[in-house]
Amino acid sequence: MSIIKDFDKMQESNLSDRIEQLIVSELTGVISGKEEKKLSEWKNKSEANQNVYNHFIEAWNATLFLNEMKRYNTSTALKTVKLRIEKRFIKQKYWQWMQRIAAVLFLPLLIALGLLIGHTNDETSVCDVTMQTVHCPAGLRSSLVLADGTKVWLNAGAEIEYPTAFAQNERRVSVTGEAFFDVKKDSLKPFFVELNNLMVQVVGTQFNVENFKDSEYIQVSLKEGKVMLFDDEDLPDVSFLTAMDPGEQVRYDRLTKDFVKTKMEEENIDSRISGYLVFNDAPIHKVARELEYWYNVKIMITEDRKWEDFLLTASFENESLSQVLEILKYADNIGYKIDKKRNKNGQQVINMYVK
Repeated sequence: MSIIKDFDKMQESNLSDRIEQLIVSELTGVISGKEEKKLSEWKNKSEANQNVYNHFIEAWNATLFLNEMKRYNTSTALKTVKLRIEKRFIKQKYWQWMQRIAAVLFLPLLIALGLLIGHTNDETSVCDVTMQTVHCPAGLRSSLVLADGTKVWLNAGAEIEYPTAFAQNERRVSVTGEAFFDVKKDSLKPFFVELNNLMVQVVGTQFNVENFKDSEYIQVSLKEGKVMLFDDEDLPDVSFLTAMDPGEQVRYDRLTKDFVKTKMEEENIDSRISGYLVFNDAPIHKVARELEYWYNVKIMITEDRKWEDFLLTASFENESLSQVLEILKYADNIGYKIDKKRNKNGQQVINMYVK
């Protein structure tokens, strides 16, 4: 899209808005070559940038001290880690960066604590297993590794609940929002993802789920392997719904329990890991919801029948919210106005209308 190229210079100035995501991607080993290049360029740009990067790494590494604290209870361990971080960085003048680091650091810290709490051997009772809930803040994207080695990428606003150790005969998690799974193969322990009205069963595969609370649909997209869908979480062996092959996408209606299966491009699934925002014939309400989660804003849409003819097909990579809005303005004749005051949640309020 030619309009996107016109915003290249603006994109560079907004790089700092998501640099912490690039660092986390580097630390978790999911950074792409293109992202790694951008991160390197940003670090080499100034000594101040390099210092911020170093402080981020030190804060991240602070969570590793948990491995040295297994003789303490979890409360003591958490206090000790916090004390180490506070003492090391209290005198630094990077308050804005520290807030962002805290938001991103929360996820691996919680995972580490979960592993510490749930550390068990073969003789451990099922009663010793505890459930953990991880929420990815709006405006951020995070990744984690479950006890069996399964990798999960959470999109902005997503939440996952999982046990610190899986049962002997199955692996079960629940998800709200959007998440991508790379499931560790284990034919003896099938993997289940609960999505309220729908459940996904796999052995080892890669797939994406979209389960938003305010949406009447649930969507599952399969990249590799094979999955089975059930319309009743409690009776998966009775109410079989459909099976999916690679490249297929199922859209499930919560109310009617009907579903539509379509083919999709593999790059659309990959975009969820690489950080692309992709729309394929998306109606305005889906576009607005995605932008809300992606940029942590509130979007108000005017009541206008003209929206019925609006279907957006576009992809965005690293664009700021202002860039995306300007692109929609010129390419799709959409007007917008940003309120001067933020809402009670501290979010910018954007009013969209058809020009």
